[in-house]
Order: sequence, then structure tokens, then C-alpha cells
Amino acid sequence: MTDKDPKDMTVSELLRKAGNGYEGANGTVMMNLIDLMGLSRKIRHSECLYALADKIDAELAKARKSGFDDFKLADWYYSADANGWPKPRDDESLHEYVDRCFIPRPRFEDGEPVQSSDIEEIGALATCRVYMDGSWEFDPDKYEDERNPKPWDVQSGAKSDRIKRPAPEVLGADGLPLNEDDTVYGTGREQHRYTVQVPYSINEVIGQRFCVQCYDHDEGNITWCDPSMLTHTPPDTLERLRDDIAEWRADCAKPGSGWDVKTAEWAARIDAIIRRTGGAE
Repeated sequence: MTDKDPKDMTVSELLRKAGNGYEGANGTVMMNLIDLMGLSRKIRHSECLYALADKIDAELAKARKSGFDDFKLADWYYSADANGWPKPRDDESLHEYVDRCFIPRPRFEDGEPVQSSDIEEIGALATCRVYMDGSWEFDPDKYEDERNPKPWDVQSGAKSDRIKRPAPEVLGADGLPLNEDDTVYGTGREQHRYTVQVPYSINEVIGQRFCVQCYDHDEGNITWCDPSMLTHTPPDTLERLRDDIAEWRADCAKPGSGWDVKTAEWAARIDAIIRRTGGAE
């Protein structure tokens, strides 16, 4: 190691030599390291560490490439025939070998390759065809049971495309499914009117959290809502309450109409509307 040129040393070798000292060393361990790396003693110590980090990155990249290029040294290389795989060619890298011998499997959106068990789980007649260039066609046999269509859709794509899994059912605050183009209302203070655009949406802006993409008719823009804050039931209004009272007045004389319960309910509704609209302190 003493005869090795410092510029050919690895990071670990540089650190050891700087720490142990060497003939001609003149300064602290950090100064020794700066000298070994051929840097100016006028630089800040942080700049030396940045240069050291770059050298580590370069060594890791070289090691990864070497691992691929030298894949034939692995045990499986020598047992390729026994595994039923084509024999690697001389000077063929792992990438070249895989590209020559194997057709890539289609992948789901999370990057997981599609397995035969996945297709079997979708249905007995579901198919996924893969072609030599890596393109694929997926047919879930959606109407295998005509009374209960599958949530999967027919799809096709290139090698780089992904098979989309069906989005899970999303329920609103009223317990009803939130479907595309549904008109819904906020249950919060503003109670805006929305049109559902994407029931199951992953919003990167708010940290990959699941939410419902909607068009806000009151604000005139696209927004993302928590499904527990959306309902298909329109917010209460004085007009709706007036209509309910008129209907009640027509039926209140009937025995067992429960007029006292109705009166308490409407009184609470009136108070809530007044508070929301700022009609009373």
C-alpha cells in the first residue's frame, strides 16, 4: 500500500493512510487527507468531505457495474443448462443476457411483475399475452359472470406501460359509493357543491395521500377532498325546510304523526341554518 499512488487508492485506503500517518505527512489527519487527495490546503474542510463523497459515489457506481459485468462468476451461471436457461455467451453482460433470452413480464402500477397466479385469481378465462418486443394485451374476461361484471378492464400497452388494477370502492359520509360524475356536497362549514372526477386519487402534493379528486362548482377549480367529508345529500336550506313544513302541516292532523318530534327536529335545523348563514348571534 505504501507504494500505491494516492490517486489510485480507494476511499478506505485514503482514510487509513491519513489516519496512520505516512512519510512526509505534515499536519492533522484532515490535512493529511487533503494532501493525499491532491487538494489545496486553502480549501475548507467541508469541500474535502464533498470531494470524498463524490469519490465514494464513483466507487459504488463502479462496483454496481462490475457486479453486472461479472455476473458469470455467480453459481447460477455455471448451472444455466441445469436450470433450463440458455447458456451465456462470452463477454455478455447480465443486461445483454436477459434482453436476449427473456421476454419481460408486464408489470402493475406499483412495479410488481404480473404472475400467473394473479391472472388465475382474476378469472378462469382471464388472459395476458406478451409479445417479443415486450408489449402486452390483458383481457380479464370482464363478463365471465354477466350478472356480476368484474372491476377489471381490457388493457394493452408497450413494454414500459403498466397494467392498472381496479381502484377500490370509495364511500362517502352517507355510506354510498362515490362514482365518477356524481354530484356531491361538502359536509364541512362551506358545504360546496362538487362533481366527482376521480374517486380514488393519490395526490402527490399532499404527500401521496389517498383522496377524491373533484371539481368545485363554488370555487370553479379542481380540488381534492376527504371522502368522509362528502355526501350525496344536499345541505339543508330554508327553502327545503319551508317545503317540509308545508308537507307536515298537511299531515300533522293524522293520528300518530309524531308532530312533537318533527317540531323539535325542525327547530334544530332552523337554528343550524341561522348560525351558518350568520343570521343571528
